[in-house]
Amino acid sequence: MAFGGGGGGILDMIIRLRYNRELLKNSSRFKNGYFQNKEFYEAELKKRDLNYKTATPEQLEEIRMELMLYHQRNQKLRWVVTVVVSIILVIGIWAIVNMVIADFGSPSPGNSRIEKENLEREKQLQKQEKQYDFYLEDGDKWLNKGHYHNAVYQYELAVKAHPERFYPQYRYGLALVYQCNYDQENCDLAGQQLEELIRLFPNHYQVFRLRANYYLQQGDSSRWMIDMERADKVLKSEFQ
Repeated sequence: MAFGGGGGGILDMIIRLRYNRELLKNSSRFKNGYFQNKEFYEAELKKRDLNYKTATPEQLEEIRMELMLYHQRNQKLRWVVTVVVSIILVIGIWAIVNMVIADFGSPSPGNSRIEKENLEREKQLQKQEKQYDFYLEDGDKWLNKGHYHNAVYQYELAVKAHPERFYPQYRYGLALVYQCNYDQENCDLAGQQLEELIRLFPNHYQVFRLRANYYLQQGDSSRWMIDMERADKVLKSEFQ
């Protein structure tokens, strides 16, 4: 958002250069935390025909979130493998127990009922997780297409499924900020979600940078500066 006049253009350029310079300075995060694949990050920049000097904060943030989604999916795969292995172990133990019980008589009907309930509960959890993944993936598709209304709707469903998780809460806030910035809709709701993000996840620097972007688009450079400084403090604390 331009602030008007030559001075506003210069301020906008300074803000963008400062943001991109901070990203360069923290490039060591490729080896820690979310960004373990530097080649993938550079490939995404090359695919978009971008570099740090020409990319906007929104473009860099989108690439950052794609990497987060990549790691999120890997984590989800590990979770699924763990669940499958657990189910196999439960079934194996159940079979062994039944064999032992068979040596001393018929198995108790109550044990069979409990085991059946446990298996049904596991199936239900897997079904819910699959639906949750769909909400996030569909929301990401709509967000990349610039259909912010649809993205907000899908992310909100993901938040309702897992309100305790950072990723759906952050994506919901991101979509609302984009909708406010580009469609001039849901600006009040965007502000409320940003406050909720900071309340729930005060140790995530991304939420402060997202709110800083929101303030910047609203023309509030003072609050933008405050949140950028808070984001820097949180980021530095991760390496102490």
